[in-house]
Amino acid sequence: MSWEESGIVDLMLDEIEKRGQFDGCRNRAVVDARYEKLDVLFNELKQGARFKTMGELNPNSFREYGGSVIHIGRDGRLVFSGAGCYRLAIAQVLKLPLIPVQIGVCHPLAIKDGHVGVLPSRKP
Repeated sequence: MSWEESGIVDLMLDEIEKRGQFDGCRNRAVVDARYEKLDVLFNELKQGARFKTMGELNPNSFREYGGSVIHIGRDGRLVFSGAGCYRLAIAQVLKLPLIPVQIGVCHPLAIKDGHVGVLPSRKP
């Protein structure tokens, strides 16, 4: 379904009307451009491209700030924070094996109990 049919465009426009801007968007043209870029990203990834790190997208980026954020629970499980929803959703839909993320909070018991050691780091 289209972004329009999903209801997200109306939701964004309603929030912009209430707040003056929402999620970095100030008007319909910016909202449309945002979702067109997501469609392009989805199609590129579907054809075999990989997610770029935030550092590749913006050399001044600090770690993965602005991308997906995960937390590490007491048992070592990864917990999605809510940041980077579109990236995570695309990765899940396309069953991508790798997605760059920023670690938010790590529960101290995950470290103490040995659920988390040295986290693997892969550079593209």
